[in-house]
Amino acid sequence: MVALAARLRERNPNLLDRDEWFCNYINPFELLNIPIESASPPSDPKTLQRLRKTLLSEIELEEGRVEWMPGLRIDRSRAIGLCEEISTTSTVALYHAHVFTNPALLRFLSRGDLAHFMVHERDSPVAMMELLESPPEGFQDWLDDVFARQFNLVFSKAIEKHELLAVEVLLDGRRWVSLEAADRCFEGAFRQVDRLLDPLRQYAGAAPRSKPSVKRVQKLLADDDLGTLLSLLPLDFHEIQDEAIGLLRDIAVASYNMHEDADLAHEIVRICLDLPFKSAVLKHKLHEDMQHLTELIEEERKDEVRLKVLSAQVRRLRCVIGNRRHG
Repeated sequence: MVALAARLRERNPNLLDRDEWFCNYINPFELLNIPIESASPPSDPKTLQRLRKTLLSEIELEEGRVEWMPGLRIDRSRAIGLCEEISTTSTVALYHAHVFTNPALLRFLSRGDLAHFMVHERDSPVAMMELLESPPEGFQDWLDDVFARQFNLVFSKAIEKHELLAVEVLLDGRRWVSLEAADRCFEGAFRQVDRLLDPLRQYAGAAPRSKPSVKRVQKLLADDDLGTLLSLLPLDFHEIQDEAIGLLRDIAVASYNMHEDADLAHEIVRICLDLPFKSAVLKHKLHEDMQHLTELIEEERKDEVRLKVLSAQVRRLRCVIGNRRHG
């Protein structure tokens, strides 16, 4: 994980455009231009009032733009509403403070930055994890909606832009959502991967009529990084993964049953096995297919040998009969 994080930092992909920043979350403390490195945001009413006045003046002068938050455009009424969320001693103010004092989480929720998902050799977010597991405060319930919506956006962008390193980091890092909210992290990705499967579906449908080829199957899996992407996806995508494997198996079966080419079927299953699927169930299915096809090929080759021996015997017999007749 440390090595993976280092590779992603070196690549430094920009998954979200600036006009997509802040679409799911704006932190009121950051909006008020409080230094992010602050150990804790101010809570006294006079300081907050003064900062709010400066913010509203900036919004009016710059037509909704805020100098210290590039990419943000906000209207006055929304800014006032966000400031109101931290002007009281409500628990929501505490939630915003928790995010504000965790820069990696803040930058992910607001800008789609991936540092939150990267493992560091020395830093570990133990305090935040303990906070998430504290039922009385309810921070997890509040975070679920914001985190799931932002993850859904960022993960979908990573797939769209074929940033497989980002996909892997997003999946291997910590998703701070409850089990109940987990599916919402992948709503956009489900639709994207489902569309990516369409060419494979069409090819599998045509396989009984038109003999498949290994090169074409390899190209289908290489296009849009489909094969690698399928192997990276978590168990949440098991139905799509199962369908993809089923389609490849259908192509292999058609190669054997309809086109009588066991070697071709064997090669197509071998392509599946070469994909680095994380699912042990999928791997087991593929190994069973490979073993079955290997047995069929060996049996066919035995039959071919028997047929060749029989043909040779028939030829010899014909020669003997012919010689006798001539004699």
